[in-house]
Amino acid sequence: MKSVILQRIDSLAYDMIAQGAAPGCQVLALKDGKLVYNKHFGFYDYSQREKVTDSSVYDLASVTKICATTLSVMRLFDEGKLQLDATLVPICPGCAEPIRRN
Repeated sequence: MKSVILQRIDSLAYDMIAQGAAPGCQVLALKDGKLVYNKHFGFYDYSQREKVTDSSVYDLASVTKICATTLSVMRLFDEGKLQLDATLVPICPGCAEPIRRN
């Protein structure tokens, strides 16, 4: 792994937190079975009471949402079925419908 790529990960994580997309995260990367990157950023939640640490534990539902979505988007992009700058409505027409709660 090139250091410039790893620095880009840092930049993306800090930008994500600054924009309010997430209060924090932990990123771990392996290459050829060897740990090449392990960093934590920000906090567990927006109250900023507890920092994310190397020993932070995440529930499986949180991890599953991120992994499933990321892998699905990567596959659709590779197959030419999704443009990263496209809106969601052409892919999911029902997303344009307002949510009605009874």
